Amino acid sequence: MASTAHFNKADAQKTPPLPLLPVDNEASELTILLKAYLKTKDIQKIWDAYRFSEEAHHGQSRRSGEPYIVHPVAVACTLANFILMPLRFLRLFFMMLLKIRPLPIKKLKRNLVNKSPS
Repeated sequence: MASTAHFNKADAQKTPPLPLLPVDNEASELTILLKAYLKTKDIQKIWDAYRFSEEAHHGQSRRSGEPYIVHPVAVACTLANFILMPLRFLRLFFMMLLKIRPLPIKKLKRNLVNKSPS
């Protein structure tokens, strides 16, 4: 007797979404997008900016309950499709940070200058 199971081509082509967080690993969505056009050293600097922002946002959450850092990372993933230069990503993480949690300007400058691509 023939099998009655139906093969659904759409289901077979579905792939699980890439992980959004944490950003600082080879399998993250942002890293995969950035690897298409950035050097490893520039990706490392973006990871550093992410870590700095993630630490500063630690314990904050959005109304949905998800960690606040999810929003800047999602924006970074969207912008990565437009092939932005590394400094734009660093500024994105720091800008999103300043909207929520003001930092002493010396601390921000120190991190932005130290992480800026040459």
